[in-house]
Amino acid sequence: MKALRFGNFGDVASVLHVEELPTPGLAPDEVLLEVHAANPNDVNNVQGKMKQPTLPRTPDRDLADVIVAGIEEMIGEEKLGLTRSMWM
Repeated sequence: MKALRFGNFGDVASVLHVEELPTPGLAPDEVLLEVHAANPNDVNNVQGKMKQPTLPRTPDRDLADVIVAGIEEMIGEEKLGLTRSMWM
């Protein structure tokens, strides 16, 4: 799967990049989200303005996303909400 990542703080255009990551294994009560939109606060995170983020990191604040794997009856559902990435 592809993920937008950063490994150091700085200008958004210079530190953000797309990485190919292994698709995570899911527990029976977990789902995998495909992100369609994210919160502009992630820009502050990339610039190092948020309190103690862990690096490398996938920006992951408020999201608009679609469930693409996991709990069968939830696949295809569109969701809005806060999440913490598995890829911190």
